[in-house]
Amino acid sequence: ASKIAPLLLAGLTATTRTLPSPQCEGSASSTAGLGGTGENRLKHTKTRCSQCRPPIDQHVSFYYTRNLTETDSFWRETMGLEMVLDQGVCKIYRSSSDGFIGFCEKKEAKPTEVTITLVSDNVDDWHTYLQSKGVRFEPHPPSTSAGFVHDYNTGPTLNPKFNIYHFFLRDNNGFLVEVQRFGDPKWPRPAA
Repeated sequence: ASKIAPLLLAGLTATTRTLPSPQCEGSASSTAGLGGTGENRLKHTKTRCSQCRPPIDQHVSFYYTRNLTETDSFWRETMGLEMVLDQGVCKIYRSSSDGFIGFCEKKEAKPTEVTITLVSDNVDDWHTYLQSKGVRFEPHPPSTSAGFVHDYNTGPTLNPKFNIYHFFLRDNNGFLVEVQRFGDPKWPRPAA
């Protein structure tokens, strides 16, 4: 993904907001709310001290796949995500306003112990939507339970230990995909 990063930065940051950096209170963009574009972005960049963490504008998680065509079909057609960038051997999809998931073709790719978690308040609606697409749901894996005893239900389930409501499925690569809602009021809400 390191060879891809410059393309991502050049192609995607022009359309994003800069969120204030918590370590740079009092800077131009932290006093301007969420309006970190244009002049505010420039001021924030010029006034940032060397000890301040620069803002993170977006997030992309990359995964390897043996079959990019099948992966594209799963994430666009089954999950309904918009593909925002096709780099030939890599495709990137929008998962939220400033969150992205990317897949790069690699013939020797192996799914590892990775869980791709999509956070939504509409867990039951996601389950119904994916059922209509013929998705086979996964039992809640023991690795997610951390001592919580499951009935291995494949539908949305409340996990009181972590205060989450969730279900699981696998993509065409074998990656575990979780759709969940946090019940903890400390979890940050999406930016408006």
